[in-house]
Amino acid sequence: FFKALIAGWLVASMVWLVHGARDTISRIVLVWLIMYFIGTAGLFHTITSSVEAFFLAFRGETAFWPLWPGFVLPITLGNIVGGVLFVAILNYAQIDQEVFDAYGRRLSWRDWLTGRAERDA
Repeated sequence: FFKALIAGWLVASMVWLVHGARDTISRIVLVWLIMYFIGTAGLFHTITSSVEAFFLAFRGETAFWPLWPGFVLPITLGNIVGGVLFVAILNYAQIDQEVFDAYGRRLSWRDWLTGRAERDA
């Protein structure tokens, strides 16, 4: 799970960096480097790890159904949690200073969560 969490973090950062890259070559290099790092560091991503595991299952070297709860599910959950954490932290960092209402006042946590700003009388 924790190796998948880090891989989810890396893949989410890859998506963010590829979106910010200007040319095709830099995008290809970013994808290649990050995916290479995931493989060489022994991290797990849902797609690549599932392909490897299912290949072994289809060759008959391991059972197919025990792969789901013991391998695929923890990796998928780790990728989801890692990716969501990265995106949540990144989005918070980008809008932390910009949470104001129409009058230029900084919103409190309560106002931000409920969507209602208290108005001065």
